[in-house]
Amino acid sequence: MNTPAVISLTLGVVLIGALAAFMRKGYENLGPNSAVGIRTKATKASPAAWRVGHEAASPFLMAAVITAVTVVVLTIGATIASALSDSTVTDHAAVAIPAIGLAVEVVILILATAQADKAAKSAR
Repeated sequence: MNTPAVISLTLGVVLIGALAAFMRKGYENLGPNSAVGIRTKATKASPAAWRVGHEAASPFLMAAVITAVTVVVLTIGATIASALSDSTVTDHAAVAIPAIGLAVEVVILILATAQADKAAKSAR
């Protein structure tokens, strides 16, 4: 098994999940800024647009958090299965699961951004 790849990919999944969780709940305290949050021209236009955009993206951000938790659990299972067997299938699964999870999270964040931008434009 390619342990560095599994660790790196899983860490990426966890970091994106944690950032999504923070953006889902922390946007109210931050307001429009240039560091954290869904930053599009529309969401940064006003505090109201920022709030409406992040509220609209909230279900997608929650999906990213759920994806992260699911990927971590599945990766742990695949890693244990890989350690207990001589099968290359479980070795590949231990790398493929977090890689696919990372790709899914990226798609979810793109959808969240599109939804936030659309909602923020209507809030102006």
